[in-house]
Amino acid sequence: MKNSKSFSVLFWTNKAKADNNGSVPLYARVTVAGKRAEISLKKKLNPKKWDAATGFMKGGGEEVRLINDVGNDLFSIYTALDRSNAYMSAEEIKKKYTGQASPILKKKTILETFDEHNRDVESLVGKDYVKATLTKYKTIRGKVQTFIKTQYGKDDLQLEVLDYTFISGLELYLKVTEGLEHNTTMS
Repeated sequence: MKNSKSFSVLFWTNKAKADNNGSVPLYARVTVAGKRAEISLKKKLNPKKWDAATGFMKGGGEEVRLINDVGNDLFSIYTALDRSNAYMSAEEIKKKYTGQASPILKKKTILETFDEHNRDVESLVGKDYVKATLTKYKTIRGKVQTFIKTQYGKDDLQLEVLDYTFISGLELYLKVTEGLEHNTTMS
């Protein structure tokens, strides 16, 4: 189970921990942005019913429904954390699934960070900054907001999306769409 934001769930069994009846424990591996967390599902199953190549049970029945339900539950946790702008990691999803969730920490967004920065600059106008500098920062904040809305269809984005693709896209947007010169774009 994967999506475009680098989230996946992989089910697997551990044959080395088979019990006397030959049943093997079932695990889920949650991966978020390349970081993994493994969850013991506290269930054992007949290894003859397990298809290691697909990571799913063969056939139907209660055991198959269990795996589907776990996958859906993990994806629901991921989606809820993503929608609430909470800090997200594979370990956080594991904790939430196993009932050991830590308090939800809100992720900072790009525009919130801009606003915080601009408030700081505003408090220093006349000391370290001139009013024109504050005006420039407020203007660029508006342009970044428009870029996010245009390119991503969202009102704001988490800081974690600041990568080369975002930065180069913003640079291109400022130069082409906004008509800013190179030096203005870089400042």
